[in-house]
Amino acid sequence: MTRTTDGRRGVAAIAVALALMIPHAARATEQGASESSTDEVDARFQQGLTLFEEGKHLPAAAVWEQLLADLGSDRGWKLNYNLGLAYWAAKRPTLAVERFEAFVRRVAAEAAALPEELEQRREDAAAKIGVIKAEHGAVVLPAAPGVTVRIDGGAARPVGYTAYVTPGVHEVTVIGAGGEQRTVAVEARAGRQQIVDTSDPKPAPVPVPVVPVPIPVTTPPPPREEPPSFPWIPVGIGAGLTAAGFILPAVMFQRAKGKFQDAEALGAGHSGYAEARDDYGSAKTAYAVSYALPAGLGAI
Repeated sequence: MTRTTDGRRGVAAIAVALALMIPHAARATEQGASESSTDEVDARFQQGLTLFEEGKHLPAAAVWEQLLADLGSDRGWKLNYNLGLAYWAAKRPTLAVERFEAFVRRVAAEAAALPEELEQRREDAAAKIGVIKAEHGAVVLPAAPGVTVRIDGGAARPVGYTAYVTPGVHEVTVIGAGGEQRTVAVEARAGRQQIVDTSDPKPAPVPVPVVPVPIPVTTPPPPREEPPSFPWIPVGIGAGLTAAGFILPAVMFQRAKGKFQDAEALGAGHSGYAEARDDYGSAKTAYAVSYALPAGLGAI
């Protein structure tokens, strides 16, 4: 039995059974809540059912979605099954899984024993969920404030759900709160899931140019010049030599003069005269040399 044949055979019986449930839910209006007449609820449900049987699955889903919104999830939760069937037939696997899972969760939360037909619907919904997940790849789109996503150019939807797509490569465009976009290619595999980064694709902040602050260069002060010291030693030596240049000749002159007077006092006939004359000659020579000594030291 093909999936299409199974769908056609089961839809009529399931829709008729739920048609009997909806009026019952409408009658269970809580005190103080807005009343919806049984006839109105029946008419709107039948409108969706007629569209469904005509093969207009998405228009049928639109009618039932509005009816569920008006009744509220507490009163109209059984419509989730009908919606799951409509999206299943329209090949909208993501919406089908979401509605079937909402129906299964609510049935599981019922404390009272379930009617047989309701249990059958729960089992059918769970089976269809399993088929969709086995035949499709799951693209997990984590919630992020203000971010929406578009898959293969479809309508944008707020992130925070899992999309079920046919195996193959799909284009996922993440749209940020400010309109910035980031598109990634996702290769979906049947029965496998992968997570897409849904963070806000805000533009990268423009880097602020860093202006280098010049480091002050401290120039060491020039070495302190000490005032020149007085050249005591050279001056002293010079002074000494200068004094020697005047004193020494005078001393040598007096010595030579004394030697001359000693020789003259002896007289030429004296035996010691010759030696006295030699002493005078030596003293005279020393006197002459004493004039040249200061000049020689100055030249050194």
